[in-house]
Amino acid sequence: MMIEVALIALLLVMFIPGYIQMQHDDWDDDVTTAQIHRAAAHSRRWLAALLAIFLMVGLQDVHPAEKAGKYLIPPYTLSPDHRYGVTVPIWDAVRNTNNDIGNHVIELRTGRLLAPIHGETGYDRALNFRRTLPARWSKDSTILLWEVAGKWFPDAFVLLKMEKGKAKWQIDLLKAAQQSILIRTKKTDPEKFERVKKAIGGYTVAPTGAGSAYPEGFTVDMRVPQGPLSLPLHLQAVLTANPKQIEGYANLDSRLEAVIDNDGTFVVTHFQMEREHAYNGGGWNWKTWEGQHR
Repeated sequence: MMIEVALIALLLVMFIPGYIQMQHDDWDDDVTTAQIHRAAAHSRRWLAALLAIFLMVGLQDVHPAEKAGKYLIPPYTLSPDHRYGVTVPIWDAVRNTNNDIGNHVIELRTGRLLAPIHGETGYDRALNFRRTLPARWSKDSTILLWEVAGKWFPDAFVLLKMEKGKAKWQIDLLKAAQQSILIRTKKTDPEKFERVKKAIGGYTVAPTGAGSAYPEGFTVDMRVPQGPLSLPLHLQAVLTANPKQIEGYANLDSRLEAVIDNDGTFVVTHFQMEREHAYNGGGWNWKTWEGQHR
């Protein structure tokens, strides 16, 4: 925005002095040519000062990382009221550094970073299966769902509530859903859970280990309803041990539904074990939610 204003000011610097000189024929006879030139020069100085002010303000509004060309604020991240955006690091500018600046909610007017988004970083380009998806905002620009797509499930799936220029709360829906469905699956059939977990221990698609994207070797995906974003927000998650549908391989599938309330609390509303595969080879086998949630 500041660049556009500065360009307008520059055009005025170039145009107004000439316009003053073009209009000298309409001035009173007692106005000399020297006075006209002085008036033009005076207006040029004022407009040059105005241009300098605009440029200084514009530079102050740009975060140092943006000035250094390390991130973008793409249009697809902007809130409906254009107050907020999300920073998206430029892969080629940060790939050889040890400092992952991550994704942040940023205030567009001031350039202030308001909140880091706690999830895997989405970049300005796709990295294998990782892709930064368009931000989903509520109509009033207070709720943000930030998603970075992955192969079998999101690499990042984070919900934030903005209030008075700050993040009131945020919840990592990926981790919350993974932990909730894993605990209930294990509790419902602990013997089968341990047997399948042992069988998939060497599965290359689902590596095991603490902190892994595949909790205890299982694959968990999730989704929320399409359409306008609002609270409470409904979420559905599915778990499978065999996303590739390998014949003769161990199978264990379950499903969970939850609601995120106005305080950012993750509340499980339904859980069930599944007899059919959660992943059918062409995509996740999502169930239809009751009522309007699909």
